[in-house]
This record gives sequence, C-alpha cells and structure tokens, in this order.
Amino acid sequence: MDIIEIFKDFHKHPELSYQEFWTTKKIKEILQEEGVEILPLKLETGLVAIICGEKVPEGTTRKTFAFRCDIDGLPVKEETDLEYKSLEEGKMHACGHDIHISTGIKVAVLLNQKKTELFSDYLVIFQPGEESSNGALKIIETGILKNVEAVVALHVNPELETGVLGIKENAITSSVDKFKMTVTGVGAHGAKPENSVDPILAASHFVSGLQSIISRNVSPLSSAVVSVTHFESGHTWNIIPEKAFLEGTIRTSDNETRKLIEERFKAFVQGNDVSFGTKTELDFIKSNPATNNDSILCEKARQVAERVNLKSVVTPLSMVGEDFAYFQEVTKGIIIWVGSGIGPNLHNPKFKADYSVLNYIPEYFVELLISL
Repeated sequence: MDIIEIFKDFHKHPELSYQEFWTTKKIKEILQEEGVEILPLKLETGLVAIICGEKVPEGTTRKTFAFRCDIDGLPVKEETDLEYKSLEEGKMHACGHDIHISTGIKVAVLLNQKKTELFSDYLVIFQPGEESSNGALKIIETGILKNVEAVVALHVNPELETGVLGIKENAITSSVDKFKMTVTGVGAHGAKPENSVDPILAASHFVSGLQSIISRNVSPLSSAVVSVTHFESGHTWNIIPEKAFLEGTIRTSDNETRKLIEERFKAFVQGNDVSFGTKTELDFIKSNPATNNDSILCEKARQVAERVNLKSVVTPLSMVGEDFAYFQEVTKGIIIWVGSGIGPNLHNPKFKADYSVLNYIPEYFVELLISL
C-alpha cells in the first residue's frame, strides 16, 4: 500500500459535504483489500472501520477507543502548481482532509496488522460533512460512540513546521454561530430623508455598536469575536431603501461567553429597533460548540510524542470552528494539530500540505491509541 499515492488520488478528487460518494467507495475498497472490517451503518457517505483486539483478557470488559478523520473538500478553485492538483472544477482539498483520510486509512491498516497484540477495540471514523459544521452529528446518530472511552482526531496546520504537533488543553478551536438580519424601515427619496425610516443608518449604527458587546460585556480573559461579513442595501443612488441585510459570525471559547453574547446580541437588536423605529427579522443559527481537549489525554499525547521523537508545542486558541466538538460532548477526546509546513492558510486556493507527514504521523496516532 503506497500511502503517498493514495493521498494524491484523494487530492485529485475532492467532494463537497455529503457528496463524498467516490471518496467513501475508495476508502472502503482500500480497507477491504487490506482486510479491515467495515461496520454496516446507515450512512449515505462516510464509514466506520472496526479493529477488534484479540488479546482482551477473558472476563474483562472490552474497551473501545476511536480515531476520527473528516473526508470532505471545499468549493474552492485550486491555484497550486501541484502535478496532482484537483481534477474537479471548483473543488479542492483546501483544508487538508486528504491528509486526514490518508492518515485514517494507514491507522486502520496498522491497527489491523497488530490486532493479535491489542487489548482493546478501535474504531476509525471517516466522517462526512465537517465543512457543513454538523457532519459529526451524522456519526453520533448511529450510536457508535455510546461505549467509546475516548476519541482522538487530527487537523493539519500550515502555521506549524512539518510534523510539529500542536497540543492544547481545553478549547483549541472556537464555537461557531451565524446570524442573518433583515432590517426594515420606510423607503423615501434621498432628498427627503425626513420621510424615511432609514434602514442603512439603523444597520450601520448596529454594526459600529456591536463591538461594544466584546469590549464591555465579555471578560478580557475570554476569547470572543463578532464579525459582520456581509452588508447589503439599496439599488440606486437617490433612493433611501426600505430594507438592509446583514450577516456574520460569532466565535467564542466557552459556553458561558457564548450564551452571554447571544443574549446581549438579541437585546442590542431590540434596542436598535426602538432607537430608529425599524423592525428587524433575526435568524440566529447555532452551530458547533468550542472544542474541549481532555487534559489527561493531552499529557498522554505529549508523552507519546516525546517517546517517538516528535516535537510538540502548546498552540494558542484558534477562532476557527471544528465539529469534532460534538464528539467531545459525548465522550472525552482530543484533537491535535499536525504541522503541514508553513504556507498559505487553510481554505486558501494556494494551500499545500506537506505529505511527508504520512511517513510517520499515522504511526504516532497508532502509538497514542494503543497507549490509552
């Protein structure tokens, strides 16, 4: 099995969330060729492999541990010069999930080769739809995590040198919430603003005042971001429009801050309407929570890294989202950054992952899983 060629094949054929049909079929074919058992789950895309340890002492309760890797690509047009660049127009593995897939395959195969020596059972989860922010829930709904002691995951990181591990207790990535707002006023001629209820003025005041939630309501010891990323209103130069549309995102590092910002945000919307006479329709969409890395697992991950001569560092909180957090609401878990070489960031059309990590990172995760 040539894991580098397998990686390149997956890189050439990225598929979007819940459309990973070729990817799922390919993973299944490779694993079955290597004698790895696939669980018969009701998943349209994605799959779960199982490796049953054959050295479990008689009369003891079997323990199960899991390794998760996500498999979907992004709607990004690749702009690299790689000889194995994406063949799918407008789609790219710009978040390194091709590395994750390949790592998961090698982890499953290595565990299967060692099964006569294993004292536990292991699940290798190939999760669909991470970029949709809720693919983890599809896996959880199958019930396979019910008796899992701990789950381990990885994510490549182009802010770390190749092969360096980023290990951090508690939150390593943030919660993700989204908001959409339609502010409705009264349209009028631009020369007669007194006849209007100006939604642009009201929405602009809202945008500029919104940051006071962070600066005056959130502790400086907590991490939080509120960003308005889309503001649209009007159609011509001399008409005050009737409506303005806003949308954006909220990111936090803990549930208490997340709840506080949601409450203050909604109160601010109501107060803004009272001040300007507008009516606002708010759609507040809650997505994944912040990750919560178990401290004991973090210490174990560092010990194993030292044992296999890999460098590990404590990384700062990243305000990106990761739906692995849903797994950590079911059982204890850890997600580890894997340095893929300094370069363009995740989701960038020029992103490149140094695939040389596939020569040793899967072995690291096998050692970590066996040590749990």
